[in-house]
Amino acid sequence: MINNTRQTKELFDDDIMDAYYSYTIDDIVKFDKLTEGNDMMKRLIEQHSAWKTNGADLREEIVCRVLGWKHNTSINGFDAITQEDRDGEIKTESLRGDGLYLSNIDEWITAKKKEGKNVSYKMCGRTRWGNCVKDKSRNPKYKNKLELLIGENPRMALAGFADGKLVYVVTFDFNDCPKFPKKLKMKSPTTAAEDWKEAESLKLKFINPDFLRTKFMNDGLYNQLKELITRGINNEK
Repeated sequence: MINNTRQTKELFDDDIMDAYYSYTIDDIVKFDKLTEGNDMMKRLIEQHSAWKTNGADLREEIVCRVLGWKHNTSINGFDAITQEDRDGEIKTESLRGDGLYLSNIDEWITAKKKEGKNVSYKMCGRTRWGNCVKDKSRNPKYKNKLELLIGENPRMALAGFADGKLVYVVTFDFNDCPKFPKKLKMKSPTTAAEDWKEAESLKLKFINPDFLRTKFMNDGLYNQLKELITRGINNEK
């Protein structure tokens, strides 16, 4: 396991993070209780959570809470340490499209179709990576990020978000995805559900049924999550 350097300052104080977390996982009863009497805080979390640019750190912290992982807030090393004291790497995706939000999704789709544009806004289990083979790894044991990933075999966590709401979280071991190394050698590597769906270690750790619809997911991701639910591969270590 790579020794992550953890910063001393957390993203938010615990009580603020509790409110963000309850809102994101759609526990509205708890969210209302935590923000009772503080309308400004409530509106701030609701509006900030919906920003597409609210930062990877916040989303990583949410995913870590779901999984019981310890978040590494430093830019060095992997994103987290798992409950089994392994390295954890977190990737997130959201509905795509400039100006697209849940509040205007139907109008946005109609407008794009009228413009004759390809409407490809749905979540697809996609993960975007930086260049994994060009730069030297921060760890002298490995030449680059790809070697580091293969050598350490982190537990991957992939999560989807829609307007600040957590949609799904799946986990799997990096080395259980034989297509990953080839794709991560590309200049702008991107992986999708088809690249991790056969992972032997694949688990579904969270699902918001309100978003389990082909309106929000492409067929590949939708069918994969439905299969995991049917097979009962969820909420396991």
